[in-house]
Amino acid sequence: MQDMSYPANRSEGFLSLLHALGGVITQQTSYGFLADMHGILLDCEPCIRIADRYELEGLPPGTCPSEPTGSLGSKLLRCTSWEAILWDYFYYMEEVPQSKWRSKDFLSFALAKESFGESATQKLHEHFKRQYAV
Repeated sequence: MQDMSYPANRSEGFLSLLHALGGVITQQTSYGFLADMHGILLDCEPCIRIADRYELEGLPPGTCPSEPTGSLGSKLLRCTSWEAILWDYFYYMEEVPQSKWRSKDFLSFALAKESFGESATQKLHEHFKRQYAV
């Protein structure tokens, strides 16, 4: 799976590119959509324009990089940051007890933590808890 972001104000162009490359939207989500691109699942979320940059709504600044950070074939893509991916896992942890997680959830979460760093992940989780304290 590839987590991707795109400028919300340029959705039509992004969708045209997606379809031109053989992508098919398979599911609408509360935050964007899932698409299949030749067997690769794309988890797509629009970024909103804030001043001179794009950001994912409700997430810490910098989660929607302005420069390409990944690729699909020969196409460079803006991929959401590790912070954004981990933020989604923090929500997931609040909504779904880990006893109900699938094995791939544990594997993906471990990969995100390893890539971002254990200490940085703990700090980000504390930030999440402060922001969404009930």
